[in-house]
Amino acid sequence: MSIKATAYNYDSRLALLLSGRYIGFLPESYAQSYIDAGTLKCLAPQQRVYRSEIMAITKKTTTVSRVRSLFIKTLGDFYNRKI
Repeated sequence: MSIKATAYNYDSRLALLLSGRYIGFLPESYAQSYIDAGTLKCLAPQQRVYRSEIMAITKKTTTVSRVRSLFIKTLGDFYNRKI
């Protein structure tokens, strides 16, 4: 795939896609109303999985934080589940 434009937030991506000159990735929940209205089209819906990394950054400390530990565990459980 040849990359001709880069956008790091959904609104910028949407503007590029709505111009009709680009194809790209948007979360289904974000794009659905545009698909329903006919302004966007889902290409290859059977192959519409795009994986990206997620990272969490916390302050390094020797103190154990139950809230932070639970948050990190919850993120890991959610993003490591089978889709």
